[in-house]
Amino acid sequence: MEVATPDALIPPINPADCLLQIKYDGIWAKVVILDDIATVYSKTGEYKKSFTIGRTLPITSRQPIVLIGEFMFGSQWSKQRDLSGKLFIFDCLLREGEDLSQLPYKRRYVTANSICQELGEPFFIVPCYSLSKLGEFWIQLRDSYEGIIVRSWSSTWTAVLQKLKFTVEDDFIITGWVEGKGKHQGRLGAFELSQYDENGKLVKVMNCGGGFTDEMRDYFWGRRELTLFTVCLVSGKGRFHDGSLRNPNFERLRDDKLTTDCTLKRQSR
Repeated sequence: MEVATPDALIPPINPADCLLQIKYDGIWAKVVILDDIATVYSKTGEYKKSFTIGRTLPITSRQPIVLIGEFMFGSQWSKQRDLSGKLFIFDCLLREGEDLSQLPYKRRYVTANSICQELGEPFFIVPCYSLSKLGEFWIQLRDSYEGIIVRSWSSTWTAVLQKLKFTVEDDFIITGWVEGKGKHQGRLGAFELSQYDENGKLVKVMNCGGGFTDEMRDYFWGRRELTLFTVCLVSGKGRFHDGSLRNPNFERLRDDKLTTDCTLKRQSR
């Protein structure tokens, strides 16, 4: 089952002032460019990567530039699409020492686009679409992307974004367990989950380590044999071509489902 799960209710909006952007399945990234070096940081400030820029920006000072985007880093989604290492940029907060954060998004986006055009790969501007495309995107993109961002052209950097995410739910058979690491050592780290393929063979599909409280991890680890070959409901932010879910989270056990109801659902590439 696939449903829309907006992070917040969308207030009355002016369609002419709104735009849509596709949510790429990367990590949020701040890219600091100084001289000919670009350094990528995560949302928590963790260093991710540095690399030399092959082209020189036509700037008059040596002040830093700060771009915001999605860094394709290590996810199954990015590897399948040969996107690993690429930066999909959607904002510019600093240009030659000038703070752009309080300017309208349209100004910041035009600046970000200009910088991406000058730099070339691995920098790519995130395209913008009319709000009228929402229904079309929802149908076409729900199996390929994480969701849709609704923005306002007149918004500042601090404005709250509206996010529409694609959520998939499916039933899986618990066929094993993985012990946790770090603070979860000695308790459940993840369930090993399986489904029956088109030939009736039980195949492992994925591990699921999200959606558990500490109490649940203790409970399930102490009752491993009792949960073996039981059915559980798992949600995710989309489905990969091999049938596994993106960012899976355990929802609940299901005593109203048979293991034979758990069938593998592969997606076309």
